[in-house]
Amino acid sequence: MTEEAILNELSGERARRHVEHITREFPTRMAGTPNGRRMAEYSMAMMTEAGVAAQMHELPGLVSFPRRTTLEVLGSPPVTMAAMTLGHSETTTPEGTIGELIDIGGGGLTDYDGRDVAGKIVVTDTTSGPGRHGIKLRTMMEKSSVRVRIKAAVANEWRPIQITVGEIKGQTDDFVVVGAHQDSWEGPQATDNATGSACILELARVFYKHRDKLRRGIVFGFWTAHETGTMIGST
Repeated sequence: MTEEAILNELSGERARRHVEHITREFPTRMAGTPNGRRMAEYSMAMMTEAGVAAQMHELPGLVSFPRRTTLEVLGSPPVTMAAMTLGHSETTTPEGTIGELIDIGGGGLTDYDGRDVAGKIVVTDTTSGPGRHGIKLRTMMEKSSVRVRIKAAVANEWRPIQITVGEIKGQTDDFVVVGAHQDSWEGPQATDNATGSACILELARVFYKHRDKLRRGIVFGFWTAHETGTMIGST
């Protein structure tokens, strides 16, 4: 079996059909929801149809569903900004949490050295850099101290979550893991991550046809709770 033989059998059109089906039939595939289960059932059914031995495993997971959030800059007049709460945050009181902003840059442990953040609200970068509101707030902070009110609502709950695993045995007990998360945030979420699931399904179909030539086995993992559960499915 050569790499070229595998590549020649892979079908972009088949993968596209998987993406279209997933995003149309069960968009918003949050772990711990009915659509999360439907996605796991689909990945199991498609691998089974291709001949791959597949199972859906259910386990309890602590998942988080951020709700409506607002950030109000207190002043005359006050300025309200739309915001998004991170998963696994705490819900504020109905009155919200009020505090003075303090900028700690990138948010690493050393950025806190010598900084008194007690009772204050931290401004820091996201993993991809400063957000739009972070830039606006920092501009305000250059002129004077800034106080804000945050109102956040988050549902943190234990729910049953599902992962799907398929396996093709090789000639030895060694195996390679091919994995991706099959859950998503709100919306069709084609690239995050229906495309990853579709690619794995197509790889499973083609490699099963050449299973007698595999020296190592292949385990296909469709993880969940990547988004709402901080990667607990893949863990």
